[in-house]
Amino acid sequence: MPPSPLRRSLLIAILTAALLTAAYSQPATTYPDCDRTFSCGDISNVTFPFTGGDRPSYCGLPEFALTCRDDAIAELTHDSLAYRVLQVDQTRRTLILSRSDLYDNSCTSDFSNTTLNNSTIFSYGGAQNEALTLFYGCNTSGMSIRPYNLFSCNSSGLDFTDAYYLLGPVPSDPILRIIYCSTNIGVPVLAAAGNRLSALQISLEEALNEGFLVNYSVPNEELCSQCNMLGGQCGFDSVLGQPICICGDRPCPLPPGPGPASPAPSEGVLPDGRVVAVKRLYDNNFKRLEQFMNEVEILTRLRHQNLVKLYGCTSRRSRELLLVYEYIPNGTVADHLHGKRAKSGLLSWPVRLNIAVQTAEALAYLHKSDTIHRDVKTNNILLDNDFHVKVADFGLSRLFPNGATHVSTAPQGTPGYVDPEYYQCYKLTEKSDVYSFGVVLIELISSLQAVDTNRHRHDINLSNMAINKIQNRTLHELVDSSLGFETNSVVRRMVTLVAELAFRCLQQERDMRPSMEEVLEGLRGIQNEDLNAHKVEIVNMSMDDDAELLKGIVDPTSPDSAV
Repeated sequence: MPPSPLRRSLLIAILTAALLTAAYSQPATTYPDCDRTFSCGDISNVTFPFTGGDRPSYCGLPEFALTCRDDAIAELTHDSLAYRVLQVDQTRRTLILSRSDLYDNSCTSDFSNTTLNNSTIFSYGGAQNEALTLFYGCNTSGMSIRPYNLFSCNSSGLDFTDAYYLLGPVPSDPILRIIYCSTNIGVPVLAAAGNRLSALQISLEEALNEGFLVNYSVPNEELCSQCNMLGGQCGFDSVLGQPICICGDRPCPLPPGPGPASPAPSEGVLPDGRVVAVKRLYDNNFKRLEQFMNEVEILTRLRHQNLVKLYGCTSRRSRELLLVYEYIPNGTVADHLHGKRAKSGLLSWPVRLNIAVQTAEALAYLHKSDTIHRDVKTNNILLDNDFHVKVADFGLSRLFPNGATHVSTAPQGTPGYVDPEYYQCYKLTEKSDVYSFGVVLIELISSLQAVDTNRHRHDINLSNMAINKIQNRTLHELVDSSLGFETNSVVRRMVTLVAELAFRCLQQERDMRPSMEEVLEGLRGIQNEDLNAHKVEIVNMSMDDDAELLKGIVDPTSPDSAV
């Protein structure tokens, strides 16, 4: 049972005090010049959380670092994409941004989607924006009439020079089926600009130049409130990796929370010895509240050794939405595969296979409990010090009605992991998790990210890359060289079998995918080497035959194939 409301409130008070005291009990140093503001071109007198120019980086947060180009253009960078900052409203906490690579130029060379909306800090301005999709490298030679929305774009790496744009959701229109395009990107525009573009009152470039509205929230806002009460201002120390309170030019400590239950400054632990993690939903709006309640409802009714434990939460009527979990100390699978812990070399093949089995056990349990996770990815698979799995983050999860074959809902999830059939048909099923888990299996095999715009454009999506490698019998080119695939026949056999299983999970049509229970059974068989005679023969296969297992499997269509 979850803690009582009184215990929850006490727990939050303890946690807040611990976080405050731990955050500000650091060695003293100086932080001068935070009274300066950022100004560049039409942007002037911008303060916390923004930094840039004469305003030092410690005077704000790293996510809000601005750059002034030629003393006239303010830019913000997020996920390696640069945006022109056209307007800042610190009262309403809104920005108007325009992609720098699309400003005065509708022919970009960076075919990356605009992903600000995937951040916990930034979100699009709802009805004030309209979706715009740009299609590049299109073959329109078979069209007798050229539509108004076509334009020419001679970017390197594209098969054709024709391009076109669409406002709003991309329809399943017959005209789209006869136009082949190499790639497409999504970028919002202001709704007013979209209306004028539809009426042919402005050009595509003019609409892109007007930008789009973004809401932003400030992390650790409660700490900043305490800081302001002391006459200080919030900042961020990148060396310590935590927020700081600056009084004058020096850090000023905050008092611990009231009451005898407050822990000593050196603790982050609860009085009973448990170490906890606190998740804060920064935007206290309807969407965040829904995710908050969803996560509480699911985790209070489920118990499994491979699911993260929920210890407590605030009330949905509280000013702050906080969830208190068991603390999992060893980071995420993503950290160890291609993140900050990737060089540790601790993820040997047996460890990776065990991670796959335990994650499959957690997902199979969820499906038996009529729950779909809907955001399966390596960032949501936590590891303890013994590399045991704890699946986390149920904000997007859905409870499945009894007897239902699917749930009709708008696609949500993380790019690179979203089931293509769910994305196209708006039908969420258990097989949507199976597809996402297939991407996780490929990550465990390759140590590559699910989406990487630095790869060749056909390989940006890892699932596409894996399918192509497997079909072309070049699996060895995909496998992480540190696993011993080319020198160890046992590892080669097991990796090939896992690749076969992942290939089945990544089928375009959900009916062609196995259930999570079948996936779990297959992984356990591989782990236990409980292999039938056909699979044992794989030990002696040559490198050129490493995809023989995959014969007879239906060739899936690439989920990100051209329109």
